[in-house]
Amino acid sequence: MAGRKFALASALLAAGLVATGGAVVLDRAAPALEGVTISLAGGKTLQIGRIALDGGLIGAALAQSGDFVLENVEFSGDFGAYSFPTITFSGVNLAQAEIQAVFAGGDPVDLLRLLERLSATAVTAPEMTATQTIGDYAQSVVYRRLEALNVNEGRVGSLTMEGGTISAHDGEERLEGSFGAFSATNFDLAFSLRFYVDSAGDAPNEMVTVYDAFTLDDLVVGDGREYEIRVAAITGSDFKMRLLDKPFPETVRFLEEIQGRDDLTPEETRSALTFVIDIMESFSSGPFGAIDVAIEATGDEAVNLTIASIAFDPTGSLGFTGMRIDGVDGETDAGSFSIQRIASEGFSLAPVIEGMRSVAADPSLEMDPASMQRMIPVIGTTTITGLVADMAPDGPGSEVNVALGALSMTADEPVNGLPTNIRFSFSNLAFDLPEDSGEEFVEQMREFGYERVDLSGALGMRWNEATNEIVVSDVSFGGADIGALSLRGVVGGVGPGLFSADEDERMSTLFSATVKNVHLMFENRGVVEQLLALQATDLGMSAEEVAMQFSVMAEGMLPMMLGGSDQARGLGQAIGAFLKAPGEIEISAQARDPEGVPVLELTMLSSPAALMEQIDLTAIAR
Repeated sequence: MAGRKFALASALLAAGLVATGGAVVLDRAAPALEGVTISLAGGKTLQIGRIALDGGLIGAALAQSGDFVLENVEFSGDFGAYSFPTITFSGVNLAQAEIQAVFAGGDPVDLLRLLERLSATAVTAPEMTATQTIGDYAQSVVYRRLEALNVNEGRVGSLTMEGGTISAHDGEERLEGSFGAFSATNFDLAFSLRFYVDSAGDAPNEMVTVYDAFTLDDLVVGDGREYEIRVAAITGSDFKMRLLDKPFPETVRFLEEIQGRDDLTPEETRSALTFVIDIMESFSSGPFGAIDVAIEATGDEAVNLTIASIAFDPTGSLGFTGMRIDGVDGETDAGSFSIQRIASEGFSLAPVIEGMRSVAADPSLEMDPASMQRMIPVIGTTTITGLVADMAPDGPGSEVNVALGALSMTADEPVNGLPTNIRFSFSNLAFDLPEDSGEEFVEQMREFGYERVDLSGALGMRWNEATNEIVVSDVSFGGADIGALSLRGVVGGVGPGLFSADEDERMSTLFSATVKNVHLMFENRGVVEQLLALQATDLGMSAEEVAMQFSVMAEGMLPMMLGGSDQARGLGQAIGAFLKAPGEIEISAQARDPEGVPVLELTMLSSPAALMEQIDLTAIAR
């Protein structure tokens, strides 16, 4: 209750009221009041050194709209201490009778309602200092030249400040900084203060727009030694809040009391989780972001990083429909890199909130692996495009250039916390193949004549709940001037047990799976010719002779190994034709049983020929 009184005191005491021993005294004789002190619960105080009224007598000033100045205003509260050298109110609409009645009644709710009716042409302060101490952490922020214009029933049409400074330390680390001009439009001062001192109760508790838009320029923070962060501008819009279920100060004091304890009672656990859920769901925002961000680190691992822009497009309070980081450029001791864009969409904390809500409803609920698994956030889709790096990780002589066209990862549509729709892809991953690297892959590719490779690949699969199938839509890998291998298929007999937190249930589900169909395709883009040429050199033959030899072996020996069936001969002929004229080859296998071939049975087949009896196989070479 005391915190609520503070929220309005700076505005209402300005009318020339002084609290003495709990009573409200209206001084009609003096043109100014001095030494005004209001004692609040918990040892908190609001002090005003002097109230100077424009127009002389307080009675005359209160009877009509007027101007007044508060001098040496200081407040100590649950969230720190705040001080103003002066606060000047101009064109205030509050009249004597309503102010006197509210203060005489002493009801904090009435005080809040009065602030909601406050109007003024301007409220200004040359400076405000906010300090906060929590344990070893201490922070001080100084705001310069604050101005609120067109205050209408507690809502500020335009709020601006010229800039300020930041100082913080925790005993070991120190942070110093500054910021430039700040502006906000349509700022609901009354509701913002009410959020910290009031609670929802049983009344409707809808989201309220706190400001339409804000801009903060020229933010600079650093430790003065090893790092500095600079942001040219931060912008935001459509910021909304709703009241908490319990007053904020009351809950903060409770959290301070239980901090560090590992013997919380079920009721204390429930209260703590309920507050966390409440605070996470009490805010929402429209698009916000920053432009021209620079990060400079000068420690053991020096880094210079610049970012053209960072943008968020939130959805509700639990995630965001879009996040974009554009124009990243960096330099380290090992080299330089750049990224055109890093983006994310579809991220959501909803599963985390629901899990916490379950525990809050029943604190005795054991957080078993299944409960923890259901609390995994939804990742959505993350992409990186346009990466280029020129690095020398081991110093001069180890230079390497790496480029990446795009990388994308999707994990969503969760069941029991695990994604059922998964896709990973990368395209145009290009890098040099250095000599004498010692890496087997690099050495083999150099033997094939490649000094730089350009690779692409993908993995995509989705669980179909209606059919208990995993549809593998894309497993592919390839490279420019090399080739492209792709696979797709359907795995059946996969129920929801695959997403269980119980390992035995997951393994049982996997063992009951079946393979319904597989489609394999290879497109030659030059690697077959390289392999044939390399083999020809080793055998002392021409590449054409090697291709013919391999073709004859495929057409003759492969069908024998697969049982000599017509479809085995068709496979051998397709591979032989591909080797003679390397282009494309497609191989498809369909289980004859509509339920598929059991995976467990595949591991126990006596020979490849036994598999041919259970599938229909087709192969085509182009």
